[in-house]
Amino acid sequence: MPGLYRDNNFKDNCGFGLITNRNGTKSHSVITKSISALKSMKHRGGIGSDGKTGDGCGLLFNLDHDFFRDSILKEQNLVLPKYFAVAQLFLDSSLKELPPKLNNILKKEGLQLDATRLVPVDKKILGVIALDCLPNIYQLFISPNNNLQKELFESALLQARKFIEVIFDNDEMFLRL
Repeated sequence: MPGLYRDNNFKDNCGFGLITNRNGTKSHSVITKSISALKSMKHRGGIGSDGKTGDGCGLLFNLDHDFFRDSILKEQNLVLPKYFAVAQLFLDSSLKELPPKLNNILKKEGLQLDATRLVPVDKKILGVIALDCLPNIYQLFISPNNNLQKELFESALLQARKFIEVIFDNDEMFLRL
């Protein structure tokens, strides 16, 4: 049986890196190795003309509920419930209040908005290109408004997201939801 790699089929591609712990154990070394892998992919042309702005690649990992619980407790003196989700909004303007349509969708799906948070950004490390189009990044902390089981909560979140995507698909206010 031939191997997966053959010299005559080699070509340089953008590709991606996958670094994981096969046992599912959280480890800082996975993050360190992942950052190192991202740094080694400069050859892809993923850096803008200012030498600092990237192409949006990054790391994907599980939501750290303890981190967010601690952050919201410190920042807003609010205790998040057992089950919560974090939605991320990218807006050109500030989030003064959540649009009523969004609140109505959450309510219809048995969800409630517990808190909003402006994501802190260290603008000193950003390139000129990124700074020119930097949106305000908000996090919305959403939980079930009753005692939904985890699976039902996740289903309600998915349903709410689908409704929100349809309603705000062409809305200039929402760059991405």
